[in-house]
Formats: sequence, structure tokens, C-alpha cells
Amino acid sequence: MDGFQVNLDQDLRSPIVLLAFSGWSDTGTVTVDLASHLIDTYAGRRFLSVDPEDYYVFTETRPEVKLDSSGLREIHWPKNEGFACYIPEATQDLVLIRGVEPNTNWKRFSAQLATVIAEIKPKLVCSLVARPAAMPHTRPIVVSGSSADEEIARVYGLESSRYQGPTGLIGVAHDAMRKHDLPLISLAASIPHYLSVEENPPATIALIKALEPILGFSPPTTSLEEESVR
Repeated sequence: MDGFQVNLDQDLRSPIVLLAFSGWSDTGTVTVDLASHLIDTYAGRRFLSVDPEDYYVFTETRPEVKLDSSGLREIHWPKNEGFACYIPEATQDLVLIRGVEPNTNWKRFSAQLATVIAEIKPKLVCSLVARPAAMPHTRPIVVSGSSADEEIARVYGLESSRYQGPTGLIGVAHDAMRKHDLPLISLAASIPHYLSVEENPPATIALIKALEPILGFSPPTTSLEEESVR
């Protein structure tokens, strides 16, 4: 299926799907760090992997060479993966789609991703964004939420999305998922535009806190808080 390999061998309870892609919509790796944190916390089981061959220009998004535990070199290709997490304290489960924004074939990628997500019958799909903003680092991170569906926006207390302008993969993926009538929202953390950091644990924590009323449970953030004070 155009490089998409799916193997979901468990039933999911009204899953909430979170989308996180590094690149244009992820300043400071905030969203992919959040996804990784939840995957690790809840022992997520990988059910989706995407062959990168058709979706990247490798002179722009280069694979990396790393040494394995025995000192041998391994090539690490850009990944897009899906993980299913069972949440014992909640009435619904969690699905994390974590990846690297492709360089090409966005329409095909998004159509295939939308089909995979539609097949698990999600209660809600939430895309995660971290974007530069004109705000000082001395203030708390602001997280805003929106939906193009006015009824969904009302139910979750979000703004009605009226954005027009350039978009990234998430915008194209939302368009593909609307064709499946999936319930869609977005949460966006505003990151001080002058910060040049590889990671931003306070922003990741702020995004998790904003997710709590949507998820219906409170993911632990102790390890992220410890990173924030280092």
C-alpha cells in the first residue's frame, strides 16, 4: 500500500489519535518529543511503518550513519510510524503517529495515512503543532486549540479555525481525513521565536497539560520536568 505496512493485532477502545511530524510545524521538536514520551510511558506497540523511499529527497532529508552497540555503522532512514497504547486508567486508548515531514508525494502519503486512521475508527484525531511566536521565554507557554468543524470546536471549547495561507503536511493530512469524515482538531504551542534549542521540555509539558481534558487522563511529566531544570 504505497509503502505503508500495517499490522494492528489488538482491538482499540474509542482511540484518540495524535499526529506529530518534525519539520515545518514542529519548532524545537516539541511535538515529536511529546509523542515519544507517551509511546515510552505507555509501552506503545508499533503497528504502522512507512518505507521512506517514495516520500523523501535524500539530498534534502539525509539518512544518518550511527554506530550500533558493537561499533558497526548503521544507516538510519527517516521514519514515519504508528504506535498503539493501552491506557489502563482511561476508557479510551491512544494512537501516536510520529514521523518526519516528507519532502514529496504529500497527497499520496496523506491519503494512505487517512485510510489507516479511518480503519481504526477514532473518537478524535488531534494534530500537534509547535510554532514560533512573538512572546518572551519568561512567560508560560501558550497553547491554543482549533477545529474547522464548529460543532467539534464547541464540544472541546476550541476556536473555530479560520486560517488561510501556507500549510505543511498536517494541513494536507487534515484535508485527506475530512474525506473520511474524521473528527479533527489541532493544538498548537507558541514558542518564543528567538529561541534556538534542539529540545524544549517546558513547551512539551505545556502541550501535554493542554491535552489532558481531551484525553480524559493525565500523563506523567516527571521526566520532562527534570529535563527542564538541567
